[in-house]
Amino acid sequence: MGQKISGLGVYTSSTLRRLAGSIGDIIDPFNDGRLFRICKNGGVALVRGKLVVTADVIPNHQDQAVGDDAAIGDRVISIDLGATALTANQYADGYIYIIDGTGEAEMYRISSHPAAAASATSVKITLAEEVRLALDDATARYSLKQHPCSGVVIAVTDHLDAPIGVPCKAVAAGADEYFLAQVKGPCLVLADLAWTRGDVLVNSANVAGALQPFTAAMVRPLLGVAEDAAADTEYGQVILDIP
Repeated sequence: MGQKISGLGVYTSSTLRRLAGSIGDIIDPFNDGRLFRICKNGGVALVRGKLVVTADVIPNHQDQAVGDDAAIGDRVISIDLGATALTANQYADGYIYIIDGTGEAEMYRISSHPAAAASATSVKITLAEEVRLALDDATARYSLKQHPCSGVVIAVTDHLDAPIGVPCKAVAAGADEYFLAQVKGPCLVLADLAWTRGDVLVNSANVAGALQPFTAAMVRPLLGVAEDAAADTEYGQVILDIP
């Protein structure tokens, strides 16, 4: 038997909070080459057989100023928010990236943080690890990101978000709904435009959550290969290969 995780299956979802510690893990429940990624849903319902992608970033939580100095070994980084409020633990299990200034080129896993009003200063972000490079509030700038597998949504057609996987069941809307998204191996996925056996497939420019055949003019990640022909709007057989 392949690897499994208690309380969660390919065809079930769960609201068990303990699954937060496993988000992003890759598991092999069938021992047949199909791999699945543990994900947490966002605010919209997901559909089986439709590609899901990372959540949108919040511009006012990107490229902002660090609020106070931080020393090596600290487990708290203080930040100054842009003009968008922060809800409690919005980025728990996600990351703070130090993108510029003293302490740059480091990222830290977030353990917890409080709610804060728009444009609040010195908001305390508690880390799951220690600061490795001291931060200078005069120069250091940060970006906040959810874990890539947290708050996922059905792929839209602008191709601005990283692909995560394909759920094999419908998943209810709700930020505490955990599920498995397939990333490798045979899978049924919605087809946009007909494809033939052996076509390389990418996310669709026309239909949310669908895949379509790749052409040389496209600049998109390659997500799999057609295992057999599929007609437009059918669910086609795909050998997924999502990074």
